[in-house]
Amino acid sequence: MEKAIIIGGGIGGLTTGALLSKHGYKVTVLEGDGEVGGCAGKFSKDLFSFPVGATFGMRFEEEGIHNKILRYLDIDMNVFPLSEAIRITVFSATLSVFQNRTNHLKQLVQVFPHYKENLSSFYEELWKIARKVRRLIERVPAMPPKTPQEWGYLFSSLGISDVSLLPLFTKTVADLVKKHGLEDCQSFIHLLDGQIIDSMQTTIEHCSLLMGAFALDVYHEGSFYVEGGLFILARKLQSFIKHHGGEVKLHCKAIGVDKRGALFTVEDEYKQRYKAEHVVSNLPLRQLLELLEERIVQNLSQKIKDKEQWGRLRYILP
Repeated sequence: MEKAIIIGGGIGGLTTGALLSKHGYKVTVLEGDGEVGGCAGKFSKDLFSFPVGATFGMRFEEEGIHNKILRYLDIDMNVFPLSEAIRITVFSATLSVFQNRTNHLKQLVQVFPHYKENLSSFYEELWKIARKVRRLIERVPAMPPKTPQEWGYLFSSLGISDVSLLPLFTKTVADLVKKHGLEDCQSFIHLLDGQIIDSMQTTIEHCSLLMGAFALDVYHEGSFYVEGGLFILARKLQSFIKHHGGEVKLHCKAIGVDKRGALFTVEDEYKQRYKAEHVVSNLPLRQLLELLEERIVQNLSQKIKDKEQWGRLRYILP
């Protein structure tokens, strides 16, 4: 039985651990905190628990990734769709991000009546880009491809409609804002920045248009409240891992990762070492780089070292 170590017991790490457990891997999750769930945490008072941090979830719709994974793992969750995802206060106005695209745009036009045509054309293009990106994400393998099979699958997955995305690879969300004449509407820009910072940890000036369009549109695909709080999902994934022979170790912070031959060695803050054929990091990239041996970091490109945004990174160590 191959072993896998997951660093970080947030929703992403626990989901990875549960999927690997289902496929027969011996999984060990190392979580530095005293609770699983990461940003989807809780605090308790007497007999009551209160969700904090990430209190609602997305992609629980019928074809959403969370819903697909839960069905695959045969985990039951009670989730309720929200017509209003979040509220953002911009200067003197409080704006809602509605699940319904039409209602969302109608509200913005009411708040910014002088930009009615600009807003309509901006969101029409934004949502069009998001639809294409969503279809593309569902088909392509982990990037960048590493094997001939993955390269072949990538090229076979690309369609003619995907070619229209190529000129947008170097564009930012701010470029789209300027294209539609909204650069002088500072309140609207603050609204977009608030949404982008929440999901991409950057502003529209530095956010990729392709990823930004997807992030801004995901609220409209469906926002959901998980009964009891989003940390309930973390708890159920934790139980799944344990039920399949794995373990989730709390108060166990990883401080170093090295690879010699075919095995990884992960050391925790108590100097205990764990060996496995596979390691998955569910940490922000900056924190991951701090764990790696210097000889490994030296082999990484400067682009990876300088990356600030959250995102998906796969790197196969030599």
